[in-house]
Amino acid sequence: MKRPLFVTMLALSNLLLAPGQTINVNKARIEEALARHRQKVDVLDRQIVSLLNERARIALEIGRIRQRERIPPSSARGREEEVVRNAMVQSVAPLSPEAAKRIYERIISEMVAIQTADRNAQNTGGSRRIP
Repeated sequence: MKRPLFVTMLALSNLLLAPGQTINVNKARIEEALARHRQKVDVLDRQIVSLLNERARIALEIGRIRQRERIPPSSARGREEEVVRNAMVQSVAPLSPEAAKRIYERIISEMVAIQTADRNAQNTGGSRRIP
């Protein structure tokens, strides 16, 4: 009966090791699994940042419409609460509704900051208007 290739390679690698040196096969498997998962996270992070940039561009347009129509920023409070509620309802384990709430509160805060910087640049005639 033929030995599996892995067992043969393991036996050969042990011949190349210094006395007392061993190969931790389990550690190598763990490192490989971690690397695969980290690559997946990197792909998701790029997608998340891309979506956040798209969301920011839309938020800028909303802010510009609100400014042009002289709609006070305070009137957006109900919409912010609706967005947070929606995120909480859509959240499923392992992300708790409370975690989704904290994340979306932060996202909204950053979008408001972008709108505020854009509005201030427009009001002062500054060149720092956000595209």
